[in-house]
Amino acid sequence: MPNIGGRQSLELQINALVEKSCEGCNFHIFPYKAPSLVRNENGKYNIINFQSKKDVDKHISELIEECKKFELQGRKIDLLRDVYCQLPFFTCLNIFLNKEYQKDINKYIYCEDTGTKPYKGSYGQVPKIWIQKHFLIKKAINMLINKKKEDK
Repeated sequence: MPNIGGRQSLELQINALVEKSCEGCNFHIFPYKAPSLVRNENGKYNIINFQSKKDVDKHISELIEECKKFELQGRKIDLLRDVYCQLPFFTCLNIFLNKEYQKDINKYIYCEDTGTKPYKGSYGQVPKIWIQKHFLIKKAINMLINKKKEDK
């Protein structure tokens, strides 16, 4: 049975949070340099030379590890929010846009808005992967709605 994993889950949710396409930022085209958001062993922030999305993914992994360390120290962590809010400081959100995920998000929104079932049949007949995607997208959209309320 298909399953959507950790990094895929995060990228699906990032897709749901991107409200508009970038029109050209400092991190829009590889290669580029940006400061790390994670301190090195000397307490300094290295400059990272980002050559591709692989480098962005590596830095996201470092951010996730740092979040986990903070969580062990007793801090409340929302991994999606904490990672997403830091992305514009070192990467363009456009690199996360994925046609498959965008179709899933559109399907989710259409079904929610119209009360239409995404698949025929009962809950047990809905593909497991869709159920997982549904809750991931729902969480991301709720986060976006709550952030807009806070910003008012």
